[in-house]
Amino acid sequence: MRRISYTARLAQEAQQTAEVEVILVVIEHPDLEGGVLRLSSDPTVRISLEPLMYGTISTWRQEVGLPLLTEEDVVVLTDEDIVVGVDEGQGEDAGSSYLFVMMDALVPDEKDDAPAQASLILENLDSGVSEVMTSTSVMAVCHIAIVLASSPNLVEAEWSELKLESADIDSGQVVMRLTTESVYDEPYPAPRMTKERLPGLHR
Repeated sequence: MRRISYTARLAQEAQQTAEVEVILVVIEHPDLEGGVLRLSSDPTVRISLEPLMYGTISTWRQEVGLPLLTEEDVVVLTDEDIVVGVDEGQGEDAGSSYLFVMMDALVPDEKDDAPAQASLILENLDSGVSEVMTSTSVMAVCHIAIVLASSPNLVEAEWSELKLESADIDSGQVVMRLTTESVYDEPYPAPRMTKERLPGLHR
């Protein structure tokens, strides 16, 4: 059973809440620029003006890939207007930028007798998405985390080292199916217990 923060528990048990759960995804592949692609399910902040991009700033897995954003790079959305700066409590290194995409996620369950399986559903808004997905046969590695929009640096749940098993593409969406390597596929025992290799077992 995974542990979650007190704020997340209150949000889950309340009838109404202003807290928003955000899915953060890191995709690692040698054909990607920098080897890493970061995605978010929420347009928490405006990351850049040209081109106009929204996303989430988080320190989760910040050691991988692109350099960190600083407080001069981030534009935070408020109810009144768009204000330059970062949230209170963030230091000079606000974190890495996770770009907002229209994305749904089915996170892995907690079954002990089966490998973790997950799905990412991306809206197919650009023909370039399908071209990228079909241009390589090298398996990508994905990492998924759940955070709250109010505390993007605090990870409520995390799944690492998921392999991109398949991708179903149609005119409306791209369904990426992820899984871990099953422990049942591991050979056991690794060496053969022959008399030449392990003579002590055959006395």
